[in-house]
Amino acid sequence: MPEEIDFSKLEGMILDEIENPFEVVIKATKKFKKKEKELKESNPLELSKPRDILKEAIYEAINEEKKEDEDSKK
Repeated sequence: MPEEIDFSKLEGMILDEIENPFEVVIKATKKFKKKEKELKESNPLELSKPRDILKEAIYEAINEEKKEDEDSKK
């Protein structure tokens, strides 16, 4: 499981650290839907933890966007 994300600080984290915060939302939504679909097929019991799935999707999207921001600055 990725490091814990404090949802109360999430907005500031995205707005302060990410050049294009809308991309994070779009990516996180896509990742969440993909993970949800995969779990429906493989392990439906895990769907009872949507918050964990969402946390993971947001964490991955933030990291991807940070990496893209860093790469674009090089």
